[in-house]
Amino acid sequence: MESIPLIASSILSKKLAEGIDALVLDVKVGRGAFMKTVAEARELARTMVQLCRAMGRDCTALLTAMDEPLGEAVGNAVEVTESVEILRGGGPADVRELTLLLGVEMLLAGGAARTEGEAREKLTAALADGRALRKFAEIVEAQEGDPRCVTDPSRLPQPRQRREIHAKRSGFLVSLDAEGCGQLDARIALAKTACSSATCLRDALVNGRGGAYTAGYDP
Repeated sequence: MESIPLIASSILSKKLAEGIDALVLDVKVGRGAFMKTVAEARELARTMVQLCRAMGRDCTALLTAMDEPLGEAVGNAVEVTESVEILRGGGPADVRELTLLLGVEMLLAGGAARTEGEAREKLTAALADGRALRKFAEIVEAQEGDPRCVTDPSRLPQPRQRREIHAKRSGFLVSLDAEGCGQLDARIALAKTACSSATCLRDALVNGRGGAYTAGYDP
């Protein structure tokens, strides 16, 4: 339900119940988000920041675009795999940059850095020397997950079927609808009667951003 009071109270009740000292919010805006316009997203962000601060907790919110899917994958298991790639120092540039932006705000809120530049340097170093990946494995294990999936993502649920869809002709991909991709993934998940759907946007759609060149397929 696209109700700002309900969304804000649902999110913050969970976060505050965890005993947090500060909170960094990534408020999505665009076709694939609850909030379709910047004005709506700003109102939601402002509401949550004010509520959080009223409870004595520091809060920062970033408005980030969700008109097109982030990264190269859509689905639970494949997005975890993509996250591991980021923690290994690789992965899609847009997901990496968003991760760093949010991480900078978290280090500043937690007092672990005094400036944005210092925070970014610390985060970049943690990705480069493997500390970020090791910490993620510790978190997975602490929540009774299988930490071996961090070093070997192939242990995650895998699709029973794979199908490549090629462009019929060469050209430039103008845009990729995030909402449509999300709805497609949900339909696949329902069809599989499982929660770990694995729709992976590869080949022609792997660089599915405005302006990306797509080579036609000649069977």
